[in-house]
Amino acid sequence: MSKTKALALPCALAAQSPANDVPVITLPSSRDLALLRAIRLPEVLHLTGLSRSTWYALQNPGDPAYDPATPKPFKLGKSPNSPSVWWAWQVIAYLEAKSATRING
Repeated sequence: MSKTKALALPCALAAQSPANDVPVITLPSSRDLALLRAIRLPEVLHLTGLSRSTWYALQNPGDPAYDPATPKPFKLGKSPNSPSVWWAWQVIAYLEAKSATRING
C-alpha cells in the first residue's frame, strides 16, 4: 500500500479535511499550474495585447482610462528594484470578465 504525501500549500488550493483538520489539496491540472505562476510585464502585455502605457493607464486612478478591475502587481522582493509581477490567473480572469461584459453587455 503506497502512502500519499500531503502537500502544505499556503494558498486557496488548500482545504481543511473535516476528518482530522489536516490540509488536503487536489493537485491542479497542468493548465491550472500554468495559471498559478507570477508573470512579468512583457507577458502581461502579450496576453492582453495592450501597450505598456495603456496597461499602466488602466491601473492609475488619476487617469481617465482607469479600470479598478485590473489586476494589481506585487513585488518579488523588498527592494524597490525588485520586479513587479502579476498572477497569470488574475490577468486571464480580467480578460475573461472584459470579454463577458462585451459579449453580454
